[in-house]
Amino acid sequence: MILQDSKDRIAQRVIPLGVDAARRRSRAVEIAIKSIDGLQPATETLFAQHERSELLAVILPEILRRDLAHKGRMFESVSFSARLLAWIEFV
Repeated sequence: MILQDSKDRIAQRVIPLGVDAARRRSRAVEIAIKSIDGLQPATETLFAQHERSELLAVILPEILRRDLAHKGRMFESVSFSARLLAWIEFV
């Protein structure tokens, strides 16, 4: 995620976002990401393609915006852009 303010100051951060099957933010998933080395590949997926698309286009950007606002990093003069670095599903 990249934040840029009206004075063109830029801050870059990697922010793990965990979402449960109900598409709500999940701190448990975010914590589990730290132990990724011990995970095994899944043979099935949790979300259908249209659900993944909705998560990427609508739900995750809103979660990120709320997180930034909660941490005091979003102001009227601040814009942000984000890109997906990894998609991991816990089944």
